[in-house]
Amino acid sequence: MSRSKRHDLVFGRQPVLSLFEAGTPVEKVIFQRGATGEAIVALKDLCKRFRVPMQAVPREALARMTSGNHQGVLAYTAEIGYQLLEDLLPFLYEEGASPFLVALDGVTDVRNFGAIARTALGAGAHGLVVAMRDAAPANSEAIKASAGALLNIPVCRELTMASALEQMQQHGLLRIGLAAEGEHFPWQEDLTVPFVIVAGAEGEGLSSAIRDQLDLVVKLPMPGDFDSYNVSVAVAMLAYEAAKQRQGG
Repeated sequence: MSRSKRHDLVFGRQPVLSLFEAGTPVEKVIFQRGATGEAIVALKDLCKRFRVPMQAVPREALARMTSGNHQGVLAYTAEIGYQLLEDLLPFLYEEGASPFLVALDGVTDVRNFGAIARTALGAGAHGLVVAMRDAAPANSEAIKASAGALLNIPVCRELTMASALEQMQQHGLLRIGLAAEGEHFPWQEDLTVPFVIVAGAEGEGLSSAIRDQLDLVVKLPMPGDFDSYNVSVAVAMLAYEAAKQRQGG
């Protein structure tokens, strides 16, 4: 298999196809703009089927990524295997659990991603939900930041966060966002019911489109003119309130 000095980078049409054939988790596939051929068509179909992000770049950009014969395509392998909500949620209900998930809307910093995964696992969350685009990769840096938690908690990668939230609503989950202008504090809500924490991007917070899908928005205590908490800290505060309630505290 054609690999670069980066252990997670595979290039060449057949080597990248082989990743999918072997069931190797793929983080992202990058195509040379204008590349054609049966293998390229097959790879794009596989990316759609397995919800793997795709990107088209100029030939020069691919050449900067690897000096090998990339044949117009390269892929980054993932450190974890992604799951689907359509599989995870029915399983949780069958196990008698009250689903508790954490969804990340545009969180792109791998350290925040890792820290949130560590908190989610510790607080008893059943999984993380991310979208194909605008999401931090589950790479070695993220796993390190998570202290290995990303290897031990399901991560669902969905087409879009909007479609993921719609699917969670259909499965009976209360969709709770985090924002400074929230209506109530977390301890004023019943967090023992099936629910998902929805956290927005670093800096921008929740997008308006996602906010419109939420069932409610909660706020965190904040003194004076203090602006906001880091997203991983904010998730931790809500997650541990949920853990407290679920443990009868």
